[in-house]
Amino acid sequence: LVHISYISFIVVLLIYILFSKFEKAWVILFAASFFFSEIAIDLVQTYQMELPSALQSMIWSYASEENLHGRYQIIESIPFYARFLNSLPRYFIELLMVFFIFKSKRIKLTGNSRNVYLFLLVWLSFCNFTMAIPSFGNRFLMLSIPLMCYLILINYRSIPRLKYFVYSIPIVYSYVIFYWIRNMISVADPYLFISVFPHILLKNLY
Repeated sequence: LVHISYISFIVVLLIYILFSKFEKAWVILFAASFFFSEIAIDLVQTYQMELPSALQSMIWSYASEENLHGRYQIIESIPFYARFLNSLPRYFIELLMVFFIFKSKRIKLTGNSRNVYLFLLVWLSFCNFTMAIPSFGNRFLMLSIPLMCYLILINYRSIPRLKYFVYSIPIVYSYVIFYWIRNMISVADPYLFISVFPHILLKNLY
């Protein structure tokens, strides 16, 4: 019931527990992971045979040249503006992490948020290095959103400029939400979802 790639979450968690104290090194690694994320697929293809057979088959399904060629054709067929708008959430998360790095001194003063901040450094570094493999980078990047929201909530008053990131969230995710709504409407009657709310409201008021 759990995808085999989620084993890597345990590995990243152990790395965080053992090496999170090297904050400056993780900042450098995060920056390097962002710029070198595009070559991650080449590294996976090179060292694929060194991994266990279960991981080899999973990586092959994403990293084989034939499968990659098919995915690249699909991506290239999408208009440039659509590719740009679809990638906005990822770059928004990366930019927000960079902002937290520059404001890390203030984050350290707010208790548990320091631990969340350090874990995000480790987690996003892992996501960036594996971004070329959808089963890893793209999937796990979304798991950082609740932690980002927690940091924003805890540090909102001490770091006033965070409000600009909060205000931009509807714009950043507007295209993704639009396609989500369109896909939902294509398979279900929208009134099925809308009609529930008046019923709940009337039931609890009267």
